[in-house]
Amino acid sequence: MFRSRAFIAYAFAFAATAFLSTACFAADEPATVKPVPRTDQGWVNRQTQINARAKEGDVDLIFLGDSITQGWMGAGKGVWEKYYDERKAMNAGIGGDRTQHVLYRLDHGNLDGLKPKLAVIMIGTNNSGGDSSEDIAAGIKAIVEKLRAKLPEIKILLLGIFPRGPNADDTKRKVNVGANEIAKKLDDGQHVTYLDISEKFLEPDGTLSKEIMPDLLHLSPKGYEIWAEAIEPKVAAVLGDRHAARRAGWAVQVAETQLLKEGPLRGKYQVSATPEDNGDWSVMFVWLPATPGAHTLVTVHHDGSTEIARGE
Repeated sequence: MFRSRAFIAYAFAFAATAFLSTACFAADEPATVKPVPRTDQGWVNRQTQINARAKEGDVDLIFLGDSITQGWMGAGKGVWEKYYDERKAMNAGIGGDRTQHVLYRLDHGNLDGLKPKLAVIMIGTNNSGGDSSEDIAAGIKAIVEKLRAKLPEIKILLLGIFPRGPNADDTKRKVNVGANEIAKKLDDGQHVTYLDISEKFLEPDGTLSKEIMPDLLHLSPKGYEIWAEAIEPKVAAVLGDRHAARRAGWAVQVAETQLLKEGPLRGKYQVSATPEDNGDWSVMFVWLPATPGAHTLVTVHHDGSTEIARGE
């Protein structure tokens, strides 16, 4: 009897210790890594809008972030059209979002049905008012890990949090710099590439110009041009040259015009090659029929002339 009671007491103590340890661990987990939604109507509306775009599919490039990312639809609209309109790009930025809100969105519709080739992530500045550099970096890491778990084949371009405030002494900027120092370690040389383009926005003395960030946080059209130019080599490495993408879209329109002369156009196209920009370029692709049968080989030259050949 004595041994039985002793055993029960020991088991109870062990269970209590395990429970307290788990509770303490959960309590130590920062808010930045706990997925939560926002309840304001503007956020709900924007979340619904992003999910609706995701349901349409056909996305090769996705931008994830806060108001600075959403700003591609505002101050950055012209730059977006120039660099990304022909690249099947999707904007998944929501103003005011922190890392925990992006984590929630990834589990609630923003990625449903998508298989993008590249994700560009820039998030964390809204956390800098109340979270430490370490906790912000933990939130960024959680986003990268969740994205990799959901889309194992995706390439991730992780950007350092952009500079903010008038100069290097700005408190929130310092927090972001600290987070960047930790987050850059997520670069694995294969699936995740870290890129800090902060210096491209700054003056030589580290100050921010209102020409680039009018409110010392959000980008002007010139700021978005700097962003696009800075990441273009990384984007092109995954998606191809932006000029090639634009040419492919134009070439398809030309081919459609020619093929429609021969009857109703059916099926889909698959671009097979776009040569280098040498002034005498052409776009070659295969037109695949909707039902099994002969395919069409199409070449569209820079002057609009076409060569169309039937294949088997």
